[in-house]
Amino acid sequence: MNDCVVIGAGPAGLAASAALTSRGIDHLVLERARVGQTWRTQRWDTLRLNNPGWMNPMLGDQPPHTYLTADEVVARLDQLAARAPVREHSPVLALAPHRLGWALHSADGPLFTSTVIVATGGENVPHIPAVARQLRGRIAQLHAADYRRPSQLPTGAVLVVGSAQSGYQICEELVGAGRRVILATSPVGRAPARHRGRDTLELLAKAGFFDQRP
Repeated sequence: MNDCVVIGAGPAGLAASAALTSRGIDHLVLERARVGQTWRTQRWDTLRLNNPGWMNPMLGDQPPHTYLTADEVVARLDQLAARAPVREHSPVLALAPHRLGWALHSADGPLFTSTVIVATGGENVPHIPAVARQLRGRIAQLHAADYRRPSQLPTGAVLVVGSAQSGYQICEELVGAGRRVILATSPVGRAPARHRGRDTLELLAKAGFFDQRP
């Protein structure tokens, strides 16, 4: 019986594993496919992290103001996993209370543990609004999880729905490829990534913004 089972071997699951190891806690990490699966299968070719190197110490040594690519993230996750008790291709099919702990039913059979950490992520299942089904068939639709490069898209203008990091990065790439792009945004306020030559997140960190508690 393990002291802890971590479900998911992405960044969160591997970070949890590193913390457990540093405290001498016996544990196992279960991954339904490969380490960092969504980073391997749901990222476009030119993606970069939206936070700089100084905010990602878990991913290893890197210049403080660099922004890793998806391939670089996958390579660093593989390095972390090599030092962790990861079992790939072991999806968890069910989880239920069991005596003083939990019973997990995986593809390899039942497992029993005192504690479970669920690190499966909350944004790895593409969400397609119902209104998308009402669009005419001649309008090509592609979720960001399936987008890889501008050449995938048919000729003509492109509407990008969503103005978070994915939407903005994809817009920038499409504009750079000479496409006419329309970005559908929300009224949420935004701040520039850099201000007076410095990273905005670094300025906020030095001001103690990330140390605040509700």
